[in-house]
Order: sequence, then C-alpha cells, then structure tokens
Amino acid sequence: MRSVGEGTDRRSDRTTGGAGSGGTGDPGGSGAVEALPEQGREVGRDRVFTGRVRHNGEETSVSGRGNGLLSSVLAALRDGFGVELDIVDYSEHAIGHGSDVQAAAYVEARTGDGRIIFGVGIDTDVATASVRALLGAANAA
Repeated sequence: MRSVGEGTDRRSDRTTGGAGSGGTGDPGGSGAVEALPEQGREVGRDRVFTGRVRHNGEETSVSGRGNGLLSSVLAALRDGFGVELDIVDYSEHAIGHGSDVQAAAYVEARTGDGRIIFGVGIDTDVATASVRALLGAANAA
C-alpha cells in the first residue's frame, strides 16, 4: 500500500487524509492508495470503523468491524484491499508535557506472508496516533 495518509479534522472530530507516515507497498500492485478514515463507532460490543479511501484518484468508502479501534481498522484494510495484518506488539507513550503533549504509538505487525513490519504514529490524540501507526505499517505491507 502506498501513500496511506492520515490527519485529524478537529472541527468534525473525525480522522481525515493528510501526510503519510509509513513505508511503501501496494496491495495487488494496483497503484497508489490513500486512506481517509472518518470515525469509529460502537455497535453492540463491536467497534465499527468507517473511512473513505482514495485509490488511483477515485474515492470509495470502506468499513470494518472489530472488538476495538485497531481491529476494526485492520478489518477495513483487509476487506477493502486484501491487506492481511496481525498486530504482534503495540505501545504508546507521551512526548512532551503539559498542554503541548503528543502521543506516540508504535505497531509491530505480521503480514499474511509472515513478514514483520512496523508503523509509528504521532498526534495530540492517542487514538489518531494509533491509527496513524497502523496505517504506517500498512504502507510497508
């Protein structure tokens, strides 16, 4: 997957497209992909992630269901692009202090063919940082 981007539109409290944070790759060899995630919501005990994806200049909607934010993003990537990732390790920590603090999230993931890849995301919102880290790993898939 190439050019998967993310950011946060604070006015609507949803995640939208922005600067990429990951590596390179391309699901199915079909060209550039840019994910523009919108938001996650809970349905019963599941979390549903819904997003818009720009692929070769065309925007489509994707969604995934999981037991949390990251698992629902993984489901959206799998269902929308055939990108198989399993999270092996996840961690986060604060950068800075006070009102200027940012969250840094780190994801170690295993691809469907067994490769280990990594992603890093930084944002003032820990959920957005986590999604950025996962999208960064997806870029390397």
